Amino acid sequence: MFGTDYAQFGYDHVNVSVASYAMTTLFDLALSSFSVALLVQLAYDAELGRRLSPLGYVMRVLKSSVVILVLTFLSLLAIVLAGVALIVPAVWLAAILSAVMPAIVIEGKGFGALWRSVELTRDHRWPIAGLLLVIGLCAFGFQLFGVVVMMLVLPLLSTPVIADVIAMVILSLFVAMSSGLFAAAVAQIYIRLRDIKQGVIAEDLPTVFE
Repeated sequence: MFGTDYAQFGYDHVNVSVASYAMTTLFDLALSSFSVALLVQLAYDAELGRRLSPLGYVMRVLKSSVVILVLTFLSLLAIVLAGVALIVPAVWLAAILSAVMPAIVIEGKGFGALWRSVELTRDHRWPIAGLLLVIGLCAFGFQLFGVVVMMLVLPLLSTPVIADVIAMVILSLFVAMSSGLFAAAVAQIYIRLRDIKQGVIAEDLPTVFE
């Protein structure tokens, strides 16, 4: 009744659905990338005992937004393609790229963050891969538990609108927990790699980057 006949504009329903899905995917990717970038900075400063600066985090993310989106997309594409081939190359590649986000938002390396991550992770990729695999399983467990909670709660709600809102809140909560866990792990990996590679202890890192 309220549907739009896209055929009159030269589009069919399949094309509209594909375009809608693509836009939603890009939006989710951007939101996830920016969230992780913010959380990595927060976890980094919290670990080093620095004063938290939410506004500063946002400004760094906005300044590097294009780099974050491009490198995140390329990294995920490479990892997915590697995963299609075999699980080990995917995890290995994820380990190689694990320091990209900190290199962008903490060191300000721009597109050079890709090579910076390659340098930092060299000779330490298997331990990182193992940690990322565990983190990935935990994150999957969080989100799966969120889906289970949602399936148990939604049947108790009689109003569809309220049910949709509650579902969004529940899923967002568990996705946020997963993102926070991942960001904390990435920050820890970065700090440890800086310590190993350049002999910079955690307490000295703030003065190096400021």
